[in-house]
Amino acid sequence: MEEQRHFPVFVSGLSGSGTSLLAGLLYQHCDFDHVEFESDLNRHLDHRVKMLHSGRYASLNEYRRALALDPDLGASSLREEKIRLYRHKSRRILFKSLFGAKVIRVLDKSANCHLVRSRQLKAAFPASKFVIIYRDPVENIEGWIRKWKMFREAGLDALCELYAYLYKTFIHDTRDFSEDVTIVHYRQLVSESESCVDALAAFCAVPRRKHVKSLNRLKNTPNKQAKGLRNVDSRGRIIVDMGRAEDHEYALSAVQENVVGERLGYLESHLKDRIRFI
Repeated sequence: MEEQRHFPVFVSGLSGSGTSLLAGLLYQHCDFDHVEFESDLNRHLDHRVKMLHSGRYASLNEYRRALALDPDLGASSLREEKIRLYRHKSRRILFKSLFGAKVIRVLDKSANCHLVRSRQLKAAFPASKFVIIYRDPVENIEGWIRKWKMFREAGLDALCELYAYLYKTFIHDTRDFSEDVTIVHYRQLVSESESCVDALAAFCAVPRRKHVKSLNRLKNTPNKQAKGLRNVDSRGRIIVDMGRAEDHEYALSAVQENVVGERLGYLESHLKDRIRFI
């Protein structure tokens, strides 16, 4: 059956937390058949699944509402949409599907979306797993303000509300399959990348590649690296500046940092109480 052959690993986290870094690193080092970056933005998807780029939404509230899937979209329809996308984007998956391969492993990365849609994705692919990257809320919110106009214009209160909503929704919706979820901290991934990849490969039950795979030939390349922050080179090495944003106009003030810490600082321990960190 189709659902028994496809084993997606859904990579997610908050936008700007390092989801592209994580997905690219896993694909280069682990034997996945395909990696799909920003899968929910793909134009080939049904309108009930597809997201628009954030700049196309009139407000943060409109964007937040769009993250949720159409309630009338059943598990079988969602599965068919995803499989159709994988086959369209990857000749390898198309050939493996046509020739009846027993296992097709896909990395499906989408920031924010997969956090809100985890329950439906798990229903569509019961054997799937979720790998989440977590980043300090001050760093993450500064990234939102720096990179996306809609987030910048929303104000700090609205950003804190969205941050909490995304993680609380994910914690609630994955409570029945938390054993199929793991989280890696951004700073740990950067400082201990080899051990993180080993642990994540074991969690995903995907062997390490004998040779690092280049991302250069992929049609759906990851986001351009954020200013002064991170990227993965052609040899699968992380190139990172661990410092804060150089754009001082977007940096949070000390008072704002305290507000973020007070409102969101508890979430990391809340996640650790319910989901395994590597």
